[in-house]
Amino acid sequence: MLKKGRSFYQLDYHLIFGTKNKIPSISRETLSLLKNSFDEIANEMDFKIYIMNGYLDHIHLLLTIPPKHAIADVVQKIKGRSSHALKIQWQEGYGIFAVERLSFPRISSYIKDQEIHHKHGADFIEEIEKLQAS
Repeated sequence: MLKKGRSFYQLDYHLIFGTKNKIPSISRETLSLLKNSFDEIANEMDFKIYIMNGYLDHIHLLLTIPPKHAIADVVQKIKGRSSHALKIQWQEGYGIFAVERLSFPRISSYIKDQEIHHKHGADFIEEIEKLQAS
């Protein structure tokens, strides 16, 4: 739980978004650059990224967004700035799921192991549905 002034909040999310037309344009080097960009935005907007990873055509983030920000504004800033700086075209839209703290270890592990999941042919939509169901 985070405290800001006299307010307490615990607004944790699993955010997923992909490249336009699922073009595999995210290399390990690109992931590193994206992480730096996302961390800068998090510092500027005062939200927290716990873990970020992706694989070829999509990105996952586990984050906390304070109530002063609309989720759509945070996502727009993340996608917009990285698209401009790194010349990556993102799909329209995104997936976002509220996460309870008890699920952090499971979701963090899933995000950390993206390459393993997808080298075995897993489709990220199917994986998310399984993750949310468990």
